[in-house]
Amino acid sequence: MSMQMSIVAWVNRRASLRVKYPSFALRIETLSLSAIAAMNPSPENKPARKQPPKWLLNTLTALVGVLTLALGIGWIVYKWVVDLEIPYFAIPLVMCVPVITAVAFRNIWD
Repeated sequence: MSMQMSIVAWVNRRASLRVKYPSFALRIETLSLSAIAAMNPSPENKPARKQPPKWLLNTLTALVGVLTLALGIGWIVYKWVVDLEIPYFAIPLVMCVPVITAVAFRNIWD
């Protein structure tokens, strides 16, 4: 059976073989079931990745959030000094982005 065969053609061919060769029909059914099983492998029981200790994970998450907040505040101060105006649209972003980055960092191990 080629990959380019349509499903309808495959079903029609299988039906015609079943009529012509009744003993061959069982083999076709067995082959088609094994092909389906090969296409959808069962999930293996892989051991879960070892998580770091909770205290280390909490500390790293807090550091990532504080570092991102410091970068955002630094950027706002830089724009205030260089351009002589504060980008007011960025203040809510600078407050929200550290939380998003800390949660994304934390979810690496979940």
